[in-house]
Amino acid sequence: MRKKRFSSIIICLLIIITFFSMVNINFRLIQPAGGATIYVGGSGPDNKSTIQEGIIAADPGDTVFVYNGTYTENVDVNKMIKLIGEDKNSTIINGGGSGDAVIINADWVNVSGFKMTGGGPITGDSGIELNNVGNCKVSGNIVSSNGLYGIYLISSNWNDIIGNSASNNYYGMCVRSSNNNYIYDNKVNSNSDEGIVLDISNWNNITCNAVLGNTRDGICLVSSSNNDIYGNNVTGYGWYGIFIWDNSDGNYIFGNIASGGEHGVLFFEYCNNNDVIGNTISDNDYGIDFMDSNCIGNRVYHNNIIENVWQGSDATDNGNQWHNGYPSGGNYWSDFDDPGEGAFDEFKGGNQNILGYDGIVDQGLPSGGKNPYLIGNSQDQYPLIKPFGLPTSENFMMLKQGWNLISIPLIQQDQSLIKVLEFIDGDYDAVQWYDPRDSFDPWKHYKVGKSYGNDLLELNESMGFWVHITQPGDTIFFYNGTRLTENQNFALHPGWNMVGYPSLSNKIRTEALNNIDFPSDVDAIWTYNSTTQKYEKISESDYFEIGRGYYIHAKAEVVWEVPL
Repeated sequence: MRKKRFSSIIICLLIIITFFSMVNINFRLIQPAGGATIYVGGSGPDNKSTIQEGIIAADPGDTVFVYNGTYTENVDVNKMIKLIGEDKNSTIINGGGSGDAVIINADWVNVSGFKMTGGGPITGDSGIELNNVGNCKVSGNIVSSNGLYGIYLISSNWNDIIGNSASNNYYGMCVRSSNNNYIYDNKVNSNSDEGIVLDISNWNNITCNAVLGNTRDGICLVSSSNNDIYGNNVTGYGWYGIFIWDNSDGNYIFGNIASGGEHGVLFFEYCNNNDVIGNTISDNDYGIDFMDSNCIGNRVYHNNIIENVWQGSDATDNGNQWHNGYPSGGNYWSDFDDPGEGAFDEFKGGNQNILGYDGIVDQGLPSGGKNPYLIGNSQDQYPLIKPFGLPTSENFMMLKQGWNLISIPLIQQDQSLIKVLEFIDGDYDAVQWYDPRDSFDPWKHYKVGKSYGNDLLELNESMGFWVHITQPGDTIFFYNGTRLTENQNFALHPGWNMVGYPSLSNKIRTEALNNIDFPSDVDAIWTYNSTTQKYEKISESDYFEIGRGYYIHAKAEVVWEVPL
């Protein structure tokens, strides 16, 4: 977003005092702005004939632009540059059947717009390799027909792998001894062995990838802990959709589809304290399987387990928790939703003995009673009578370690701060909000574990608020509430207001402000981007976004009608 100076020194000072006095933020270094552009291929008089010549000629911060064509070479990106192909379908780097087609050996490298093929079959060979680097971005490439790995990360941290296609390799993507990487919106399909492999790699985020038709496994974690596996479509695998193996602990497996293979989700060999929540597991030989009796302390709930030959298997004899207590409930089992199987819902309560509906299967007898779903010697004590509603963009957001300025765009029936933030309990240690109505003490605080003095005890959809996340990497915040059915109204008071954005859609500033005028009613709007750790001014062409919090400077008392 564009940044502009305030026309008034007084307003500048206000922002500095208001924004920066209340949070202590460690800013990440950012890549310096680019300099010259070096061209490869094409017909220009100074154009280089090979990509490596272009890289040699570049200085750090430059861009190397490559015109369409086939370049048979092993490209070594050994300085901080942007390497850009004209068209990912016709700008081809062919490794010639040995080594890496492309290897990145420097931090802050961006590579996009290429087809990478012909990487070799020897250990470490790949279409593109990131070797002991950080803060690189590989996006919008086709990586296919390489002898071993399509995309390979080794000892590389804090990189983004976004929007690539990795197909017809031996392994689609391998992340080895690499932490805190973001792997998002890639298509990983038709590889000869596994789709995505994490090997001794922690705190990575594997989100919204299509992992389709790989011969062996879809997503495999080996000795890898505290990773987020969220929102992936994993289908058509030969063996295991999501395989958690060999001392992989504390992973968060949330909102995925695993369908059409031998095992939907398999745990094996000392994999403990993982969460399997909100997934759809269908049409497998085995749905969710804890094959090893040493895989304990895992939580499995709100999953839709549908039409698998064996819905679930657990060798631990209740060493895992297959529900989230009452009234949250357990899982939906497609073979346990009909009165013919004893699946009534006529009673409610922790013991299912109070007349009334609660969405949890009971015995349907005159006095009610629990009717658990049996998984070998383990039990789901609160099986769901209907499929669980999976997360959508309306009821979850990704939070970063440190301070996040957010809002809850759903109506909160229970506005208790503890209840609103219950899904991230243990992941945050402080929350704060600015109340312009209290001129003496406008900053309201809640600190976890503080025995007295907390004065921020409730949150609602009209409030933007700061929450401080203590966990490294990305934290998924899944929140409850009632979906909006009409425009929401709340007051803006003279001066700075810290507000939410209760709407069902992102809107540009003019549409979002709706009934109030800029600049006669309000004259400044700011938000905070936790990814870049920067404040951003909302200009005329910028969007209000669902789930963000905002500072709005009002010139007078005005009621804002936030549009749906």
